[in-house]
This record gives sequence, C-alpha cells and structure tokens, in this order.
Amino acid sequence: ADVEQARKQFRKVDEIPFSSKNKWQVSLHVDESTQEQHLLMKGAPERVLDRCTHIMNKEGAIVPLDSLQLDQISRAIYELANKGERVLGMCSRIMHSSELSYRHSPSEGTSTSPDHNPLMEKMGDMIFLALVSLSDPV
Repeated sequence: ADVEQARKQFRKVDEIPFSSKNKWQVSLHVDESTQEQHLLMKGAPERVLDRCTHIMNKEGAIVPLDSLQLDQISRAIYELANKGERVLGMCSRIMHSSELSYRHSPSEGTSTSPDHNPLMEKMGDMIFLALVSLSDPV
C-alpha cells in the first residue's frame, strides 16, 4: 500500500503523544471516504490490553477477548521479551462521527495533555490487533 495515499485517506485529527507515564500513544484518524473515525493505540502490551474487550482473530473476525487468548498473548510477550525484543501492543476502535467532533488538524493544535483530551473517555472497548516486536540495535 502507498503510505502517502493512506495518510491522505486516513487524515490524523488528534493524538495523545507517548509518555513514559502512560506507556502508550493514541491517534484519531478520519477515513475521508466513509467519515468513520479510527482510534488507534500502541504501547506497552499490558496497557493496551487493559483497554481491550475484543480481539481480531486470524480470520479477521472480531470476537470477545477471553482468558485463553490473554494467556496466549502473555506467553508470546514473555517469549519475545526473553529474546531481547521490545514488544508493543496495538489496538483500535472505529467510532461513529457523532461520538467526537473535530474541526482541526493536528498542525492547528491538538490537546497534548491526556488529562484534558476527549479521546481519554473513548479509549475503552477497543479491539486488540497485534503484538509487534522490535530489536534494539546493539
């Protein structure tokens, strides 16, 4: 997929930057073709999982997140971390246009304080998507 085309189609309208306190980063994107709002979160897997109630399975279906899946994810995190990998969790939520209304783009000034950002109250019932591991350069 063309990155520039994806950025144009999914315009970023707000974000809460990563902080060492929260251990996650959140951004809100509007799909220009459907006007759906996509809330995306990445960060420490345990922090991401705390916000998730569902998971996207291998077939792409959204199903409730259960204890068996949480155990499998925890084992994967442990195995990757034991190999020296840095592990991130990723989740998302599609919101209807009535849930949040934005009239600006990030370059026009967004709320960077999580305490005062309306995204904070929307960061529940999210869908766990994936774990990503990164090798730190030696």
